[in-house]
Amino acid sequence: MGKTHLLGYVAANVRSMTSFTRTDRLGDHFTPRALREFVEGSAPEGFDLSDYTGLSSEAMLERILEHRKWRHHHGIDELASRSDLYVAYVRRVEEMLAMIHDALVRHDLLDRLGSTSIVDLAAAEGFVTTRFVDWGATKVDAVELNAGNLDRLALIWHYLKYHDRAELNLSRMDFEQAGWGFNMPQSYSFVLALGIIYHLENPLLFARNLYEITDDVCIVESDTPTFADPKRFRGNGVVYLNKDQVTIEAGDVRKLIEFRPDREALIDIMLTSGFQSVEVLEPKPEANATFYATGEKSVLLCRK
Repeated sequence: MGKTHLLGYVAANVRSMTSFTRTDRLGDHFTPRALREFVEGSAPEGFDLSDYTGLSSEAMLERILEHRKWRHHHGIDELASRSDLYVAYVRRVEEMLAMIHDALVRHDLLDRLGSTSIVDLAAAEGFVTTRFVDWGATKVDAVELNAGNLDRLALIWHYLKYHDRAELNLSRMDFEQAGWGFNMPQSYSFVLALGIIYHLENPLLFARNLYEITDDVCIVESDTPTFADPKRFRGNGVVYLNKDQVTIEAGDVRKLIEFRPDREALIDIMLTSGFQSVEVLEPKPEANATFYATGEKSVLLCRK
C-alpha cells in the first residue's frame, strides 16, 4: 500500500472510531425514557380549584407573591412592579395576543367565544385563558403539565374573580403521549396551542393530536428558528434540535431534546396533519424589531 493510500486509510479509520457517550452529549442527569411512557396515555388529571375558594384576597395575594419570576403581571400592580418579572416574556405575550385578537376580529370569530368550546393547551400561568374570558369566553378548559403553573393559574383565576365570569376546567396532562388527543374529554371549536409544539420531541405527532381534537380553528404559536444557509435547503422545512428541560414539579425535571421546526416546516407539519389551511399572523407594523417580525417566532391560524 502506497504512503498516500496508507495515510488516507488511517484517517478514515480514525474518523470511524470517533465515539460519544450519553453523559458527554446530554449531561450527568439525563435519563432515557422508555417507549411505554410515550405510548400508554391517560386522561387529563383534574385539578381541584376548590382549595382556593375559601381564601381571602389578602391570603391569595400573599401566595401569588411567593411564586417567583411570573411571565405576566395579569394586571396586578404588585407583580408589575417586581424586579423578577419576566418583562421580555410579557412583551411577547402582549404582542401574540394582539395578533390573535386581530385575527379573530378579521375572521368574525370573536363574537363566537361566548357560545363555543375552547381549550388552552399548555396554559402556563393562565395569561391566555383569562384573556379569552376578557374577550367574551364563558367556559375554558385549560391543560398544563407543570404543577407550579397549575397553582399560579388557579390563584390568578380566583384572585381576579374570573370564577364569577366564566367556568374553568383545569387539568394536568403530558403532551408527549403518543395519542393524548384520544384521551381528551371532547373536541373543541377553538384549540389554543401557544408556546408548546417547539418544546416537544415529536412535533408532527403532536400536530396530529391537535387535528384530532379540533372542530374548526387551531392557533399555534412557536419558536421558528431562521436559517440563511445552506441554500439548498431553502424552500423546504428545516428542524433545529435544542437541548432543554422542563420542570414537572419541584424536584422532577425532565431533560429532553426539542425538535424545533422553522416556519416552513411548521406550516407543512400543520397541513400534513390534516388542516386545510394555515394563515401566518403578522405583527402590527410598529413591532418591527420583535421576534415575530423577524420570523424567529410564528403564530399560525389553522382551519380544519
